[in-house]
Amino acid sequence: MSRKPATQSDGTVEAGVAFRLLPCQARFSLRAGHADLPALSAAFGIALPIKIGTMAEAGPRSALCLGPDEWLLYTDGADKRALQDGLRETGSATGHSLVDVSDRDRSIEITGPRTWEMLSTGCPRDMRGFLPNSGTRTLFASVPIVLVFRSMEQIVIECPASHLEHLMLLLTKVEREFASGL
Repeated sequence: MSRKPATQSDGTVEAGVAFRLLPCQARFSLRAGHADLPALSAAFGIALPIKIGTMAEAGPRSALCLGPDEWLLYTDGADKRALQDGLRETGSATGHSLVDVSDRDRSIEITGPRTWEMLSTGCPRDMRGFLPNSGTRTLFASVPIVLVFRSMEQIVIECPASHLEHLMLLLTKVEREFASGL
C-alpha cells in the first residue's frame, strides 16, 4: 500500500530531503608529518586537527584530517592564492606536500530530516555516531567520496568530478522515491 506524498503550498512534492550542487571552491590535499604541524598551522591560520575525522574552521578556511599525515584544506576562491603562498613559504622549513585538487572533486549538499536515510541507500557506513563538523572517506554506490557532516540534517558529499553526473542521477532517483511515499 502506498500513501500519497505530502504537497507543499507551491505544489512541489515534499521528499523530506533535498540536495544541490555547491559552487566550486578551492581545495588542497596536504600531506605532512606531525613535526611540521605547528609551522603549517601558523601559515594556514588554523591549528590543523590531528584526530582523524575531525575538522577545524575559521573564516573561509577549514581543514579536515583524513589520515595520520593527510588533510583536505578548503577556502573560497578569493583566498586561494593567499593560502598557497602562506603554505609555500613554509616549504624550506617543512617537508610537506600541497596539491591543488580544486578541479578534482565537486560538492553536493544534502539537507532535510531524511538526510541520513538518503545516504544509507548507497553508503555502507553507519553514520549515526558522527559528530557535527567531522568527516570521513567512504563509498556511495561504489563511488569513492568524502562525507563532511555539518549536522544531522546537513551533509556534504565530496565526489570525484568524473562521477558527479552518476551520483546526481542516483540522488535524484532516491529523492523521487522518497517523494512518492517510499
